[in-house]
Amino acid sequence: MRARSPASEVTKRPAPALAPALTPHGRLHLAAAEDSPTLPGDVDERLREAFDRGAGHGLLQLGAGEIATALPAVFSYWRELGSLFVTAL
Repeated sequence: MRARSPASEVTKRPAPALAPALTPHGRLHLAAAEDSPTLPGDVDERLREAFDRGAGHGLLQLGAGEIATALPAVFSYWRELGSLFVTAL
């Protein structure tokens, strides 16, 4: 049996902090942002999964699923927009 060298071991890097961002075409998505505060693991995971499905799913998660969650200001802005949309429906 061969011993593994430290260089050959897979190291797990923490996922980069995310922040909502608009593309030049006006599409909302999550993008890596070094200056963004990190979200708790379960919130981060839920938002990643929702935005992976699409911007609408991400806004719905923010506006309906994360109402009571303490979020950084950049997420709070989009949560408010999502909650206005949910309320209008």
